[in-house]
Amino acid sequence: MRSMRLAVLIAAILLSFAAPTVLAEEVENPTYLNWAVFKPGDSVTYKVNVKKDGQSMDMDVTTTLVEVTNDSVTVSRSISFRVAGQPKSDPMESKEVIPRRIEDTLLDPTVVAVADPKSKTGKETLKIGGRKLECTWHEVNVEQVDKTTKGKVWTSDIVPGSVVKLSIDSTQQGKIEMQAVSYKTSG
Repeated sequence: MRSMRLAVLIAAILLSFAAPTVLAEEVENPTYLNWAVFKPGDSVTYKVNVKKDGQSMDMDVTTTLVEVTNDSVTVSRSISFRVAGQPKSDPMESKEVIPRRIEDTLLDPTVVAVADPKSKTGKETLKIGGRKLECTWHEVNVEQVDKTTKGKVWTSDIVPGSVVKLSIDSTQQGKIEMQAVSYKTSG
């Protein structure tokens, strides 16, 4: 269950481009739930590739848990762009406060699809930093008036934020491939 919530959280962050659903009820934020079980300093680093309109961009993204409260979690994010495998510039740094509860209108339809008990799921072992992880994967297929998003999200409860791997193809955002390459936990 926690893996599903974590997958929903990560997908929400990465797929914020999808249109919100039309509901007006406050719900537990899956992203908060996926981070709140970890300790400050815990982190995950991803290699990300985005392809759209014949262009390709590579990034290294590290997300670190800064603070956990009953009402929110705070994460910091460092994003480095790479060209031909080499860093292009100094990393971009940001912080995000993720509330515990959000209006369900803020939930991305892709996130809702991941949480749908009728969505296709399975188990697969992936390797991160030399460690084998038993992951749960969720297939996503969201069709909207002006776009289609298809993909797969792999999650594990022992990885901060839960997302281990993400593969998304969107008619609006292009192809996104994200793979965790390392993670650090204090527990």
